[in-house]
Amino acid sequence: MHILNTVICRCEGSLTDRDRGRHDVGVNEGDATHGLLPVQVRDVQPGTPDFGLVLALAAGVLTQDRYLTSRVPDALESHVLGAFDGTRCAGFLRYLIQVIGAEAGRLRYCATASR
Repeated sequence: MHILNTVICRCEGSLTDRDRGRHDVGVNEGDATHGLLPVQVRDVQPGTPDFGLVLALAAGVLTQDRYLTSRVPDALESHVLGAFDGTRCAGFLRYLIQVIGAEAGRLRYCATASR
C-alpha cells in the first residue's frame, strides 16, 4: 500500500477573503480552528476493505461505483485514490494512465516499480 503525502483542502460553505489566502499554505494545518481534521489519501485496491468503503460512498453519489470498477480498454493503468477521515471515506478519485494522440497504439509501455 502506498500512502501519499497530499494536502487536501476541505471547504464548507462559501470561501471568504481570509480563506482564499490560506490555500497557498498547508490548509489542513489551519483547519483545526474550523473543527476539521486532515484526511489521509491512500491508493486503494479492489478487494480491500478500503476499496469497499470507497465503493459504498461512490454508490451513494449518483451511483458512481459502476465507474470505479469499469474497464477502460485503452488505459495502461487505472488507480483509485480514497480520502479517509479516520475510518470514514470522505472522497475518492479514479485516474487512468493512457497514451493519447499520434503515439496511441504505437508506443509500447514498460514500467518498473520499486518498493
